[in-house]
Amino acid sequence: MKPRKTNKASQHRTFGAGLANARSCLRRYAKKRKLMTYKVLWKELWLSLSKYMAIAITIPVLIVFAIRYVKYGFDFGAAFPHLNLINSLKIGSGIVLFCIVFAWLIVLV
Repeated sequence: MKPRKTNKASQHRTFGAGLANARSCLRRYAKKRKLMTYKVLWKELWLSLSKYMAIAITIPVLIVFAIRYVKYGFDFGAAFPHLNLINSLKIGSGIVLFCIVFAWLIVLV
């Protein structure tokens, strides 16, 4: 048997084309099985959930830091010996990135 000739353009599909094909295939499947599809405003949900998660995590952390600061007699060096400006920025940005990533995972599932 001779190998079948294929078009070079059809061999190299882009990700967007494959994604559009998958979407149309899912729509046909949903119509065939009479399944209901729901349009979800996932971007708005993602933003609101990430803001809520950031606030819900940041406020207790700040309360614990404030209690420790008061407990050590308002001495920042004694209360937080290893904390400086760079480490506090890392902690804050880590909390925000954690909230954004996990809110995205929750919204997409």
